[in-house]
Order: sequence, then structure tokens, then C-alpha cells
Amino acid sequence: MIYYHVRAVFIFLGVSIMPNHSPILMSKAKSFISPLELICLEDKFTTLPTPLPKTTLTYRLHIKEPLPQPQPSSEDFILKTCLTNPFWNDFRLLDFFTRQGLSLTMQQLLQVKQKLGIASKVALCQALIQLYIENPDTLDIQQIRFIERVNPAFCDRDLSATAPGEKLVYECICTRRMISKLKTLQYIHLFMDLFNGYTFGLFSPDRSLPAGLQWFHKKVLPFYQARHCTAPLVLYHAAEQTSQPSAASTCMRLEKLSQPSGTIQAFRKFILPGFFEGLRLYDTPLTLLDTAFSHWLHSYNAIGDFDRYRDRLQLINQTGCTRIFLD
Repeated sequence: MIYYHVRAVFIFLGVSIMPNHSPILMSKAKSFISPLELICLEDKFTTLPTPLPKTTLTYRLHIKEPLPQPQPSSEDFILKTCLTNPFWNDFRLLDFFTRQGLSLTMQQLLQVKQKLGIASKVALCQALIQLYIENPDTLDIQQIRFIERVNPAFCDRDLSATAPGEKLVYECICTRRMISKLKTLQYIHLFMDLFNGYTFGLFSPDRSLPAGLQWFHKKVLPFYQARHCTAPLVLYHAAEQTSQPSAASTCMRLEKLSQPSGTIQAFRKFILPGFFEGLRLYDTPLTLLDTAFSHWLHSYNAIGDFDRYRDRLQLINQTGCTRIFLD
């Protein structure tokens, strides 16, 4: 049987099998195998079953197709998402929008945020502050925390003043710039008027509250008395103080704050760096530090009107003057 099977193959290929088993070509025309004959031969002797094509059901079982997502109103949706989640960066926003079915590139997202006026953290903070002004109950704890971090003056939103010298906030601060520039440990006693933003300060190696109040009686209080203002209420935060200091008198009222003043923190963050930059630019000698700081504060106070209210929240948009006057 094997012999006849092999013989049939050779006959199909045009080859004759002689008794001596020597293959002889039947004709010169059949001395090669054409491609068509090779295909026919493969089909004739192939016994493997042809695989069935995958059905739609089989395909869906192997590949999970994403479900269609609703397409929200893009600009309104982006604005609401950014305002609701102010701590999210652009990469997290893009991932969230993609999962919601809103396909955006980074460039497109930045263009939309620019168009909406929330391209930067400061702009986003201003938008949230505007929402708070319209309705304080609109913002949640995360949005409030974001505003306080970007613009610390917002921490004093519950402190109001209706006249110059009515309320002053006080704090003794120290910065890294001071240590690197002065090469010694120096503190600044700062008093700020919550109405007009007038600021008074003194460099001192003594950080104690009595030292600051003593300077207040010597310099700040006479300034307001000369302008016929009532005795200011001084709001201070001093963690090391457990009781009201004995420096209080009939011409001075004190009230302790539960947390550091946001107004002073904003001044320290946005305005005070200008003074230290001026020290560097003009190479001011340390012996003239007190004089330079006094004149610099005088220039800063001259920007605003003593009898006009200055919005503390706008400290974020101001730049501290670097010019140092010594005359």
C-alpha cells in the first residue's frame, strides 16, 4: 500500500517509477513543480481542520472594550473640576478627564484654563475667594485650605477693622534670608494695621513679647496718638506666653490669637523678600540695618493712604520694593 501511495504521488508530479526504483522524468514539460500544483498538493493531503473564525462574542470575551462615556460640557466641566479640586495638578486633571470621556492634550488643557482665567495657582485662588465673597458657604474645607496656603492673609478673614489704628496684629518673626545675610540670629518685631496696612518693624536679638511691646510704646503708639486715634487693640500670637503680659496698660489693649496672623504671614511671604533683595543689590552694611529697614517701611507705607482701607488679600499681587534709602 505504501508503494502504490508513493507511486501515485510521483505520477501526479509527472515522474515514472521503474522496476529498479529509478525515477525517470516522463517529459521535459513536467520536470518542475508549478506553484498551482504545489497548492493543489497541499490541499489534497492536508488533514488538519481549518480553524473557525472568531465570532463577535468570542472577540469580546478576550478584549475588554471601554464602555462609552458621556461627553460633558467641556469648559464648564473643566472649570467646576478645577475649582472643586484645587490641589490637583494638570496630570491628575488630564487623567480624570480621560476617565470621564473627555479627551484632552496637555496643551489643550492649559489653553482652556487660560481662557477661563485659572491658569495659575494665584488666579485659581482669586476665583475661589470671589466665590467665598459671594457665598461663604459655597466652599468646602479643601478649598478653604488651598486659599489659606496660597494667600495666608485669608486666615484673618474674620478680623475686621473700620478705622486706622483700631486693630493691629503683632508677631516676632525670623527668616532664613536674615540668617544667611546677617550671619547672626536676628528677629523682626512686626506690627501691622488691619485697616490701612501700615507696618512698623524693629530688628532685635531679643524675641520676647515684652521687648516688642516696649518698642510699641516707644514708637508705634505715639504715631497713632499724634493722629488722634484711639488706643489700638493689639492682637498677638505667642505660643510661649501662657498668660497676658504685664506690659498691658490703660493706653494699650491686648488680645491673644489662637494662630499666627495670616496678614503678617502674607507680608512675610510677598513683601519682605523685597527688602532682603535690596540689601543684596545695594550691598547695605549691617551697621545701617535698622536705618535701612525703617526707611524701607516708610516707603512701603507711603504707597497707601492712611485713612483709606487697604485690602489685605491683595498683598499677594504686590511686590516689595527693593530700593533702599539711607538718607
